[in-house]
Amino acid sequence: MTEYAMDRRQEPRFALNGQVLVKLGDGEISGRLGDLSLNGALILDLPPDRLHDGERVHMQFLFDEGPSFLADVRVVHAQGDRAGVEFADMPPGDFEVLAQRVMQLRRQGILPGTAWR
Repeated sequence: MTEYAMDRRQEPRFALNGQVLVKLGDGEISGRLGDLSLNGALILDLPPDRLHDGERVHMQFLFDEGPSFLADVRVVHAQGDRAGVEFADMPPGDFEVLAQRVMQLRRQGILPGTAWR
């Protein structure tokens, strides 16, 4: 089976730079955005082992250019300083910011990211 067929994602993820703030019960941690799609994201450079598979957390996605957005996410896979997350809930205005950013990446011809395996 090809790599593409084995990938269960429903939307392509695009490599994109940004910062992510994760709100936890005992404070806040930060990481770096690795890639982004309409359904989820890869978060890198987190403090090791602070997020766990299945956990739900609140994240703020920040970019050097353009607006930020907020989302409640479910951690799909966490290992060391990386986590793959799926968007679980997001205010409509924040989803609009996400959708516009992804559409902009598609229009610019940015190739889908392949950082998370």
